[in-house]
Amino acid sequence: MFIYLLSIFALLMIVFVWFKASLTPSIWFVRWAFNQTTYTDHENLSAIKENVEVIKDLDYPSEYNSN
Repeated sequence: MFIYLLSIFALLMIVFVWFKASLTPSIWFVRWAFNQTTYTDHENLSAIKENVEVIKDLDYPSEYNSN
C-alpha cells in the first residue's frame, strides 16, 4: 500500500514539475478547454452595430495629466 501511494505521489510531483517548468502542458490544457465551447452568432448584429456610438478625442480628468 505504501509503494502504491508513494508512486502516485511521485507521479503527481512529476506532472506538477512538468507543468511548472514547461508551458506546453498548460497550453494544451487551455486549448482543450476553449475547444469545448461553441460560438453562437448574434442574430441582430447589424442592429447592434447601428446603436454603437464612437466618441473620439474625449477629454477626461487625469491625475497625471496624460489624457
